[in-house]
Amino acid sequence: MEEVFASGRYSRRSTNVDEDEEALKWAAIEKLPTYDRLRTSIFQNYADQAQDQAQGNTVMHKEVDVRKLDMNERQQIIDRIFKVAEEDNEKYLRKFRNRIEK
Repeated sequence: MEEVFASGRYSRRSTNVDEDEEALKWAAIEKLPTYDRLRTSIFQNYADQAQDQAQGNTVMHKEVDVRKLDMNERQQIIDRIFKVAEEDNEKYLRKFRNRIEK
């Protein structure tokens, strides 16, 4: 019975650790000189943990120079950016339509 509740605790803890790790890396980037800061970003990857199958996938954060990305990484960034933009655009149009209909 305890195992059922334990998995939730560990997943929340690992999420907090991932968020802390990302925050630390962003803080380090903010301390870089201006031009280096503009060219540096954090890229998220999901890595399988072969040792511990109970945790599943974990988020890996790595600092990258955006000038040196390969085509796959560029495509992932573009897809991620436009996915959010499409959702934002849909929300905006829905609110705008509701406002006009009133």
